[in-house]
Amino acid sequence: HRTLLVDGSVPTTTKTRIVDRFQQIARVDREDVRPLTEGQEADVLTAVDRFLTETRDSAVVLSDYGKGVLGPRLLGAVTDRCRAHGVPVIVDPKSADLARYRGATVLKPNRSESVAAVRAGSPELADPAALDDVELAERTRALAQVDNVVMSRSDAGVLAIGAALPGPMHIPAVPVAVSDVSGAGDTMVAVIAAGLAVGVPLARLVPIANLGAGVSCTVKGTAPLSLYALAAAYERDATDSGFVDKFTDDVPLLGRYLAELRREGRRIVFTNGCFDVFHAGHAAVLAHARSFGDVLVVGLNDDASVSRLKGPPRPLNALADRAAVLAALSSVDIVVPFAEDTPLELVVALRPEVLVKGGDYDADAIVGASEIRSWGGRVEIVPTLAGRSSTRIIGQLADDA
Repeated sequence: HRTLLVDGSVPTTTKTRIVDRFQQIARVDREDVRPLTEGQEADVLTAVDRFLTETRDSAVVLSDYGKGVLGPRLLGAVTDRCRAHGVPVIVDPKSADLARYRGATVLKPNRSESVAAVRAGSPELADPAALDDVELAERTRALAQVDNVVMSRSDAGVLAIGAALPGPMHIPAVPVAVSDVSGAGDTMVAVIAAGLAVGVPLARLVPIANLGAGVSCTVKGTAPLSLYALAAAYERDATDSGFVDKFTDDVPLLGRYLAELRREGRRIVFTNGCFDVFHAGHAAVLAHARSFGDVLVVGLNDDASVSRLKGPPRPLNALADRAAVLAALSSVDIVVPFAEDTPLELVVALRPEVLVKGGDYDADAIVGASEIRSWGGRVEIVPTLAGRSSTRIIGQLADDA
């Protein structure tokens, strides 16, 4: 359900970020902040009323960046309408006047926003920043008069308290390689809203939303959180594996994720192999393959299929170890195992735009070539580095022994 309200009298805020490598140095905002007129507020409420009556399994996010749209009167009217329809309201607050968010289902401030709000609402406190996080969140909730507070705390993780929870929930931060924290809070709000809309309890949502925020920090700039990336982060959190964020054996889920990327204009590249004893030739082929598109998916023979193809005692390295090596490469985006001797079923399921094979091959003889051409894709054969092969390396080791 999409309704875009356009008013030519107010320019769209434009943010320009000055970034050196992955570090944001400054931001310049070009904007004209002014409160909505009564007529403009009426247009917003009309759109909200239509949304509440025409949609099912819904939630409303009030992302208050202090740009003039969400004034106290409009906030109250929207929240009251949502509560009357049983629709959850999730607020990302920017105002220290928390009373304007009264009645929301979830308020999601960061710690500094809670400190500023408590300082403004409780002037008798000497130093709100010195409060422990639970007391700070409880005071935030009392001042806002909301059902629940989910307070993000940077590298300390997330704290959640409220009516929907059995007690304070402390969720540790997700250990990730941070590229850019822009959008992490928005991602957390979005995951909470999506879950509440379909009836997922808040106690289950908060850890998942925390994982989603962690994923968003690994991407330079702001980017949508895909279901695949969130599922991969959930699996990594459950297994504590170092490569599972690139590894999946859920082919249907991966297919849906690749379809999302394809709709965004991304080109999917596929290659495959055993990669039992990884060497420079493998690295060169994978780097070359990645140059043909935006996402490189590597199909990896499982242990049983490697043994059938190469004979005992292969593989020398188990599937998990081979996948970990591949996932450590910047050229590789996704690793997916397959049990068959050829990757044909995987190619058909994932429908890549480019199929890559390293070596001296007749393109028509490559498994999956006719299938990929049937949907408009192409086959690329890339050269390998002379003298590099797993068989040669294994033979040398045997001779040396």
